[in-house]
Amino acid sequence: MLSTLEPGLSGARLVADVAGALDLYRDPLFWWFPVGASLVSVAAFALFAAPLTWLAMVDHPALRRYRIQPRRARDDDARRIILPSLRLWAINNALQLALIVLAWPLLRLTSVHAGPPPPAWIVGAQVLLFVYLHDLRATAQSIHAR
Repeated sequence: MLSTLEPGLSGARLVADVAGALDLYRDPLFWWFPVGASLVSVAAFALFAAPLTWLAMVDHPALRRYRIQPRRARDDDARRIILPSLRLWAINNALQLALIVLAWPLLRLTSVHAGPPPPAWIVGAQVLLFVYLHDLRATAQSIHAR
């Protein structure tokens, strides 16, 4: 990677170091892992949030008993609430993408690969472990809150 700037460091060495660092971004896994995962995240949230936002704005009488908000949506809510929320969502996604692109050289050093997926039992065990640890943390937090 980039070497420290020492006295007498030639320009050719610096160019070679920068070219080596940029080679990491030419890796096909770069487009699948950080960029692809970010795009999937944005699309999944939009596909989930858009219909629910539309349902809240339509305020169908059959769905009113499921309403979480204390009041009915007003006409200016789109301008006052939804548009600023969309702007902040876009900024958040842009920052997240920028940070994950900058962190790619470190992420590439992990065991992320595009090879065959692990067996199903390993994935299932990891999900169960995650759920258990998450519940354990939530239980500990509720005990401390008392």
